[in-house]
Amino acid sequence: MKGLCRAAMEKRVRTLEDSKLGGNLYRGSASLELYRGSLLQSAAQRLHKRLFR
Repeated sequence: MKGLCRAAMEKRVRTLEDSKLGGNLYRGSASLELYRGSLLQSAAQRLHKRLFR
């Protein structure tokens, strides 16, 4: 019985850690998307300045 409880607790902790990792990965990709968006925006602004001087 103790073994089953311990296994259930370990699984719960592991699941919590996995969800934290997933959250970090999601946050990382979201910030990467923001960075990419700002790069695209600045490139578009530079192109607009060159075309419409």
